[in-house]
Amino acid sequence: MSMFGRRDKSDVRPIPIPLGQRWRSSRYRLLPVAIFGVAVVLAFRMLGNHSSQAGAVMGIARGRVFQVSAAYMGRIRNIPVRLFDRVSRDQVVAVVGDDLLAAQIATVSGEISRLRAEYERERGVLIADVANRRSEWVAESRAFLGDVVQLKVKMLDLITAIDEDRALLKGLTLEMGNAARLVREKALAAIELERTKAAHDALVAKIRRNEQAFEDLEAERKAAEARTRDYRNHTPVLPSEKLDLEHLRKAIEVQEGLIRELETQRSEMVLRAPFDGIVIEVQPRAGDAVMRRPGEGILRREGEVVASGEPILAIAETSPSEVIAYAGEHQMQDLTVGTVVQIRTRTRPAHTGSSRAVAVAPTVERLPERLWANPQVPAWGRPFLVSIPPGMELSPGELVLVRWR
Repeated sequence: MSMFGRRDKSDVRPIPIPLGQRWRSSRYRLLPVAIFGVAVVLAFRMLGNHSSQAGAVMGIARGRVFQVSAAYMGRIRNIPVRLFDRVSRDQVVAVVGDDLLAAQIATVSGEISRLRAEYERERGVLIADVANRRSEWVAESRAFLGDVVQLKVKMLDLITAIDEDRALLKGLTLEMGNAARLVREKALAAIELERTKAAHDALVAKIRRNEQAFEDLEAERKAAEARTRDYRNHTPVLPSEKLDLEHLRKAIEVQEGLIRELETQRSEMVLRAPFDGIVIEVQPRAGDAVMRRPGEGILRREGEVVASGEPILAIAETSPSEVIAYAGEHQMQDLTVGTVVQIRTRTRPAHTGSSRAVAVAPTVERLPERLWANPQVPAWGRPFLVSIPPGMELSPGELVLVRWR
């Protein structure tokens, strides 16, 4: 030791460090090395997961959603269901007022009644006209036939007269021969012979006139029969009921078609559920959500006027029927219709099922926001549909993992 109380270096001895303090010092020196090792392991695991999930994407289980809307403008009369009620197929879920349609149907029905009355009146007039024309034709036909009958009667009278005159002529001829014999025997005066001869000649002349008259009547009879045949063959032109009343029939058919159309519209004012499902709120269209106040648009209310095609309520299937997923650009070449895929749920315990891709879209579309990796960056992919395997129960909107290859 020096004079100032300092020790020489040869006198300094190392102070012993406790074991716990040495362990803490070495732990702090090894911490960066451990962090680097963990980072390397995680990086390799991420690369492995990426390579193993090159054909895996998230999908959304979905079922049909049907927005019930009226085909024609009207005022809602009744909505017998409430939000989240279960409905069955063909159950009435809304009734839209049909006052305007009822008024139109009444107007058209009145027009049909008027047209039918006019049709019956015109038909009655037409039937009477046809009857009159037929009666006139029959009357004239009878007149022609009467002429023929009268000529036949005259001819019959002439034949009878001629036959009688011929019989008398025979008697006069015999009488004239006896008179000539008696005159030759001078038993009878000559004047008696002349008188008998005059009567004979007069009767011969009468018979000839009657025979000529009979021939004339025969010719006239034939002409009358020909006229009768011609008249009967040329029936009168009668008005056609089908043609003359066709315009009224067509008008009635048009009105009946209109009333059927109105009745069809009226039946469409009663809205029914297209399938078994649950009533949900109306799905807003693009731009509607910003203008909608809280609680609006869930269900339309009774008394509201709805336009044609405007949703009144929506019905969703109770269980999804398909899964829609989106393949990335690096996965599209491996995805076709019929590709075998595996569906895995995210629930615990997870359920897995095998299925196939039933449809693949030909275009690339933007993914739903819930499938974006970064909520601020839109993602794009090629949509495809996968049928849900039998026995796998999923909830509508549930996210599942779809893996193929």
